[in-house]
Amino acid sequence: MVKCYKHLHSRDRIKIYELLFEGVSIADIAISFGFHKSTIY
Repeated sequence: MVKCYKHLHSRDRIKIYELLFEGVSIADIAISFGFHKSTIY
């Protein structure tokens, strides 16, 4: 069984930066993107 991993694209990284700047928590960002919070941090 092959596991497929979803990668962050540059547009995702820009959106994450904007959300962090607005004060959104890392946990909330991770949930909205469908990633684990360690991926965002």
